[in-house]
Amino acid sequence: MDMVDWTLLPDHVVVNIFSYLTLSDRYSGSQTCKSWQYSFYSPHLWKEVTFRFANNEDEEQLKFLDKCGRFIQSLQLQVNQELEICRTCSCNLISHMANVQDRCLQKFHIKFIGQNPLMFSGDEFVVRLMLLFGPQNVSNATIGQSLRKVDLQGLLVSFPGKLLEVLSANNQELEILNIQNNVLICKVPPSSLLKLVRQCRNLNELYAFSLSCTEDVLLALAENNRKPLQILSIFCRREEKYRKDIPSTVWKKLVEKLPKLRVILGFDHTIELLKVGEVMKAEIPVRELRFETLTDLWNEVRLACHYYKNTLEKLIVKSPPSGNLQELDDALLQVAQQCQKLKSLHVFYVLKKETVEKILELCPYLKENETYTLKFVADPHPWKPGKDFW
Repeated sequence: MDMVDWTLLPDHVVVNIFSYLTLSDRYSGSQTCKSWQYSFYSPHLWKEVTFRFANNEDEEQLKFLDKCGRFIQSLQLQVNQELEICRTCSCNLISHMANVQDRCLQKFHIKFIGQNPLMFSGDEFVVRLMLLFGPQNVSNATIGQSLRKVDLQGLLVSFPGKLLEVLSANNQELEILNIQNNVLICKVPPSSLLKLVRQCRNLNELYAFSLSCTEDVLLALAENNRKPLQILSIFCRREEKYRKDIPSTVWKKLVEKLPKLRVILGFDHTIELLKVGEVMKAEIPVRELRFETLTDLWNEVRLACHYYKNTLEKLIVKSPPSGNLQELDDALLQVAQQCQKLKSLHVFYVLKKETVEKILELCPYLKENETYTLKFVADPHPWKPGKDFW
């Protein structure tokens, strides 16, 4: 059998193969020969890249930044924040990207993949992000490249409103922002989010906590001379009791200005039950509704069916029933019967078998696309959700 000389593979083929590998595997492959090493540093290969710092050995990834940092357009950063070396490497990477001259970075996503160590504040990450979001290092003949997408959902650190103010002041072409990170306290005041909305007039998607999203923010999104917002996600938590409720008139004005607006409305287990019904308003064009509470919400599910039967596409119910089992089953059947646009349904408590069968009969799309979580027998915890859950 003839031997195959892999060094004769065309460069574009090697680059395409490398694009499916992790950064560490790419580097291992690049050590095969000079031709493959040349392909490893191809600018095309570095347009979208993921740096994963999970253990001590991942520190070597930093050495690629000097040659390739300026080519990166989309950067995903995964950090095991339990290890100090991983935190240090990640902060060094962010600092390096902040100082790259004439950088091409447009998308930035950071995600913690470990558990926060005891007494961990994460201030070092906030400081580095201030640099990344701040004024860019550009040559005299170059205009700085604005960040277009920033996703901080996986950053398990409470960051101040100042971070958003720096971001909006220096990245006014921002299109997508997600600040719904899983921390106990939201430190972003409404004034900081309002500044961002007014400065970033190309904003297309915004994901924020209800504490930051006030009447003034919604009215700013309805102003003239800005691109229409497509997705607005508001997640409500314990802070809801300290916030002034947004009147129906404001929602009506926003929807009149943005008729194609899609709203994602969520509630977690810390919100007061009475506040759920107050936040839900018929004027809100809710496409996705997430009840991630620990209370019996059959009445709120019925209310959602009444308010959003013409818009609701996705419903998640994570509220284990404390009673009224039949009421919960009946409320979900009402949703299946009346919400004609429903394409995704995930319920995390045990239903009656006939209820599950009837829902799937009424909504064949769910069964055909496996976009549902409906159980009539309790599975071992945790339940594996159907497609489209996340």
